[in-house]
Amino acid sequence: MRRRLAGRTTHSMNEIRDLPKVLPSSQDHFLDGPKLAPGITRFWLIRHALVEENARMCMYGAMDVPLCPDSLIAQRPMYRALAERLPKPAHWLVSPLSRTQRTAQAVQEAGYGPAKLTVEPDLIEQNLGSWQGLPYEELPQYLNLAPHPFWAVGATECPPKVKA
Repeated sequence: MRRRLAGRTTHSMNEIRDLPKVLPSSQDHFLDGPKLAPGITRFWLIRHALVEENARMCMYGAMDVPLCPDSLIAQRPMYRALAERLPKPAHWLVSPLSRTQRTAQAVQEAGYGPAKLTVEPDLIEQNLGSWQGLPYEELPQYLNLAPHPFWAVGATECPPKVKA
């Protein structure tokens, strides 16, 4: 039994139960949809994989720190799922940092296949100035503003001695 409620049609529980139990595939999603109009540009921003343990203890920013080898192995299923979902062909842009290049290689090796990596210097992570390499436990003494609840530094805090 359908009813009109505030301009919307509602359905009874029996009607809802009788709806086909079809889950959309990843290709039905806007970002993945093969039916997007020609000329639509999609950007997939992929964060680099987990860095090695010692680097995770400090503000590494634009430092070139290695990825965690154990995590690269453990996360192969995630890279495989990502490789299956990414559009082909695609332009792969990476920063000059090895962690971004190695993450892209891990996704390609997990099933995407070979693709040229174009190094784009403007994609490099934030330079943290004199905070670069500073252990997180020492950071609060250098802050002028309260930290963000989900990050060690608030968005309006400026690191000192940042190189352009």
